[in-house]
Amino acid sequence: MSTATTTNRISLPHTLIESARAASRSNGTHLQQRYRQPVRRRGDKKAIIAIAHEILTASWQLLSTDQPYHDPGPARLEQQEIERVRRRAIRQLEALGHKVILETLPEAA
Repeated sequence: MSTATTTNRISLPHTLIESARAASRSNGTHLQQRYRQPVRRRGDKKAIIAIAHEILTASWQLLSTDQPYHDPGPARLEQQEIERVRRRAIRQLEALGHKVILETLPEAA
């Protein structure tokens, strides 16, 4: 069995990576926000591979379900980040022995 790859097999990863780079630079999209998260921790190359994987997964879903793509937008990830920070702060305060009860302020609502 040969380990050489043909040009057809190589073109898909290159196309996905090129698409991921373009998506990471497009403003106000879900994929741009998804790029910003791992690039801080893991670097540009791994973040681009993660976005390419997400594009491949979304493409598979689109082709297998025959549904149109709906970009959830960056607001969904921002809301998840707010919830994550809130849960972490509650856990930290409870670890220090405090009881936490959250109430939404009228001006913040």
